[in-house]
Amino acid sequence: RYRSGTGRFGRRWRHPPVLYRRRALPPARLTPCTSLRIFASSPPVRPTSRTVAGAVLITVFFQLFLLRQSIPDEARGATPEFRTRIWLQESFPLLLIAGFVILLNQTDVIMVGALRGDVDAGLYAGAAVTARWVNFMLLSVNAVAAPMIASFHANGDAAALQALVGKVARWAFWPSLVLAFFLMMAAGPVLALFGEGFSVGRWALLILVLGQLVNAGMGPVGHLMNLTGHGRQSAVVYGTAAAMNVLLNVLLIPRMGIEGAALATATSMALWNLWLFALVRRKVGVHSFFLGG
Repeated sequence: RYRSGTGRFGRRWRHPPVLYRRRALPPARLTPCTSLRIFASSPPVRPTSRTVAGAVLITVFFQLFLLRQSIPDEARGATPEFRTRIWLQESFPLLLIAGFVILLNQTDVIMVGALRGDVDAGLYAGAAVTARWVNFMLLSVNAVAAPMIASFHANGDAAALQALVGKVARWAFWPSLVLAFFLMMAAGPVLALFGEGFSVGRWALLILVLGQLVNAGMGPVGHLMNLTGHGRQSAVVYGTAAAMNVLLNVLLIPRMGIEGAALATATSMALWNLWLFALVRRKVGVHSFFLGG
């Protein structure tokens, strides 16, 4: 399913200009049953949805195949041991964090649509999606570093953990800075790729890019908290930032339009990053800033 701005899909009826607002189901939530249901759906959603569902199914089954191949023979015959209570205690804060992150990523677009209309929401969505490019490198290195963070912490190797975090922060920040500079210099032309009229969101894009730079510069603060037994404190931080994001959007969007939404989102992002950075320093004993370590 896709969410449209001024454009609507249905029986080949479209209003120009078409401004798209993203509302795709996260692939991880697309179960095989859902995928099969999509294959049986009716046009015009069916072609694109079938492609996404097919790709997800192939990926899931390929991952299951690789997982089964990687399990040692000793583990195949082992008796399963379940620690449900511990798992729930550790996973519930992560569930809350995931929900708060969704709020942080979607609140601005939804509230722009509610307070300013679909056209502004479509324009802002283009800027918001583009600004997230800056976060790509941090997400990539975090995925690689997360198991090592957990391993070094479990082994009590503080020196190795600090060295790893320093490298991750630098690897994430400098490429992000280059990409951010490019987006700030070419904001208008880049947004024009979405369609005519999208370049008016360049100031919103600049504000959001600065917020993403703060995110990249603080390093893997979220992983450091969640993988070292401080998920509850991390959930409090994300929840507070999500609430603050809603409040700031309510206050700033009527006065500043899409730039107000961008400022609210960037401010909330800076808040939770700086807060988690301070908690990581105090509770984990690691300096995660890209110039530290």
